[in-house]
Amino acid sequence: MSNKNEPDMKTLKKNKVALSEDERKEVMNRGAVWHHGPNGEETPAVWKAVVNGNDWYVCNTHRAYQCKPTLKGAIDSYDFIETTAQSDSFVKLAYRKRIKDRGINWKERYGERSKRLKDRYDKEIGRKSYIRWEGHDYTTDSDYFVIMGPALDKYMKKQFFAGIKKLPKDPKAKVYAPSGEYFSNAMSALSHVKEKWAVPFPKDAVNYSLNDLANVEIARHVKG
Repeated sequence: MSNKNEPDMKTLKKNKVALSEDERKEVMNRGAVWHHGPNGEETPAVWKAVVNGNDWYVCNTHRAYQCKPTLKGAIDSYDFIETTAQSDSFVKLAYRKRIKDRGINWKERYGERSKRLKDRYDKEIGRKSYIRWEGHDYTTDSDYFVIMGPALDKYMKKQFFAGIKKLPKDPKAKVYAPSGEYFSNAMSALSHVKEKWAVPFPKDAVNYSLNDLANVEIARHVKG
């Protein structure tokens, strides 16, 4: 549910407004989306309300909602809110089990697009500068991918990114960029991957720094 100091759902719905173009783009790029229709059309899972001059961002299902004063906060709440679309017993389990505690067996794996990116970064930066893992979560019957690699942050500065995203059920569906955090070196990003999602730390990891990214062309969003 939501904090008692925040508006209730009835008030939020009454004062709902459209997301700005930049806000909607941020939600979609971070992968906080619902899949609707036979073709899995994607719509933002976060919406906005303005109550007494204050902006509130909401992520909800019919069972639960999170109301946050920042867009980032609402997007970050999506991973849990998504689980509440499941059964009540699953919701209770989801409260107890974080992704790192679900026993996911992570394996390094690349698709056609990510393999091309890996090969380029291996050549321009060095081995293990970009790593992608996949794993199956049997508690939700869902597949996830985790990425560690170069990216541009919202200020268009080069950083190392560590993020996670659930893969769509349809292998032909578009895969959106994962949500995650930025770091100034590869080791910090890899440590985050290990601590946050229990992905094994690579034995042959290299601690690349921002200097290693200086002359490398990097895409705005890291997609799997």
